[in-house]
Amino acid sequence: MTNNRTVMVKLNFMCHQRKLLKMREFYLLSIVCICSCYPFMFVNVFYKTYGQTFISDDTFLSTIGSVAGAVHALSRVIVGLIQDKLSYKLTMLLLLGIKTVLLFTLVATPYGGKVTYMIWICGLFATFPLVFVCIPAAVAEIFGTKYTVEIFGMVLFASTTCFFLWPLVLHRITSSLGWFATFCVTATVSFIGGLMTSGID
Repeated sequence: MTNNRTVMVKLNFMCHQRKLLKMREFYLLSIVCICSCYPFMFVNVFYKTYGQTFISDDTFLSTIGSVAGAVHALSRVIVGLIQDKLSYKLTMLLLLGIKTVLLFTLVATPYGGKVTYMIWICGLFATFPLVFVCIPAAVAEIFGTKYTVEIFGMVLFASTTCFFLWPLVLHRITSSLGWFATFCVTATVSFIGGLMTSGID
């Protein structure tokens, strides 16, 4: 009996999956996920490398990473509360907007010194819960709760496949065009995520 039920569940999901792949919202959410994961990976990997161009204190840079990690953990709860009050779409637009502005202006942080840089990095880390807080909620609201985990896995898969591509792209841009161009590209990706979010019904 249990085996029959398992088979039926799998068949139902396969039918749902075929319908899913025909829906515009699935592809929009996948693009938003990619546009959110890319800046996350960039900041997480390169914040210390860029910081070393004008901050000689490695201890302070390590402190930035620790504080930013704590901000990220706390922001997951705060973003969840904001999403409950607003909606997944408005929350995603808010986070992507903040992320885009901070990335575009990150190149100016050396003029403000170490503390300014810490504030910018912590602000960016505060926007990272978008992928694991907002997108699962969006999946549940758009596609229903029956296959939320499976569909979120499919959306997330699109972004994880890009993890192999982004480091190569980032290294090429940074070495060829410098930090400012790298920040602009990363901010533009985040901005595209905002545009895609606007198209989700």
